[in-house]
Amino acid sequence: MIDHNPALSEACSEQLSQRAIQGIELFNRGEYFEAHEVLEEAWREDHGLTRELYRAMLQVAVAYLQIERGNYRGSMKMFIRLRKWIEPLPEVCRGVDVAQLRMIASSD
Repeated sequence: MIDHNPALSEACSEQLSQRAIQGIELFNRGEYFEAHEVLEEAWREDHGLTRELYRAMLQVAVAYLQIERGNYRGSMKMFIRLRKWIEPLPEVCRGVDVAQLRMIASSD
């Protein structure tokens, strides 16, 4: 992906919020519902150009929660939905491997 938005690239060079870091830690422990809640707080608090990164990450947490509950169709809906939020982002944003998120979200 070619980055055509210097302001977005600059915003992506910033650090993740503490809430987002906490949400990722919860996700990595398999606490998907809690991760979703914390990442949603991060998304609501951020009004910058990269806030959709947090929105996409919280959708990943919801998708994994749906998988855990056996709702594979619901999981796929979450992955499809988050594509639009990560599409404008560069390959890496705030230290998050967006390219990997795109790959996961595109796996039908």
